[in-house]
Amino acid sequence: MLIVAQIYEDKIGVMAVKSINKLLKAPLTVEYVDLTLIQTFPKASVILNGVSVPDTRGGILLNAKTMYLQFGIMSIFKDEIDIQSVLVSNGSLNVLTDKKGVSNYDVFFRQRNKRILKIRKLS
Repeated sequence: MLIVAQIYEDKIGVMAVKSINKLLKAPLTVEYVDLTLIQTFPKASVILNGVSVPDTRGGILLNAKTMYLQFGIMSIFKDEIDIQSVLVSNGSLNVLTDKKGVSNYDVFFRQRNKRILKIRKLS
């Protein structure tokens, strides 16, 4: 499995960042990417290190040391990955709402009046 991870690490890393950026109004930035098939088994994970997500006001919504994008292992062999969960470690979230009720966290595109990404749990 280690050899598979090394072979596909760059390809899967680029695909994962592109998948996330399709959801965001402004692209996230990442220092470097790793792929693990063991740490989050039975799922595979792209590990994004040094992550920054912009907010809607030109600031930073999220800074994180590490972000895990988990997906089914078989996605490695496909042209698109289906991210099943996102885990953020050692991060800070800067959520703001002004006096008019306008927030800085409306960073995701909508699809048919629904959000593309559902947040089920924050911890």
